Amino acid sequence: MMKTTREYFNSYADRWDEINRYDEPPEEFRKLVALAGVGRGRCVVDLGCGTGVLIPFLLEAVGGNGLIYAVDIAEKMLAKLKSRYDFNNVIPITAPASDLGGVEGEVDAVICFSSFPHFDDKAATTKEVARILRSGGRFLIAHFSTREEINEFHSRQEYPVCNHFLPDLREMKALLEDRDLSIIHYRNKDGRYELLSSKKD
Repeated sequence: MMKTTREYFNSYADRWDEINRYDEPPEEFRKLVALAGVGRGRCVVDLGCGTGVLIPFLLEAVGGNGLIYAVDIAEKMLAKLKSRYDFNNVIPITAPASDLGGVEGEVDAVICFSSFPHFDDKAATTKEVARILRSGGRFLIAHFSTREEINEFHSRQEYPVCNHFLPDLREMKALLEDRDLSIIHYRNKDGRYELLSSKKD
């Protein structure tokens, strides 16, 4: 029987951090957080957070008065995150990216770091992101690889990840603009992918 996306990531949760190590220095993560406009007292969603690689940098940015929603479809990934980051202002939510009903009120930013290709319903996801973002809020999709590198790597993985691809810019633009999200920054070179959009006022 073929695994669902949730089952796939749950099956790797115990060794995820061993097989997905990042060689990038902390400053590279801080740059992504800054690009998304995350600062003191802000409310941010780490969408597809996995075991929480981005959480320490988000905590550093928002401070004690900020709020972080850590959302992932795989509850075993979130269990790893919760065992490491037991903070009052980190709220874990087990849910698909297309259902952000657990996020209360409006947020300042949504970050998908190394996660957007894995969302089964990207159109519904962008709709939900736009719904929870405040006017002027930022939505960042980022990877420490180019789109071509990501898609080639995923094509060699087991099901269902072999079908998890990052859409081209034209498709992404359509997905975002249908939700009143305007692209304000795009980079797909030198081992980096960054697509930043802002919700229209």
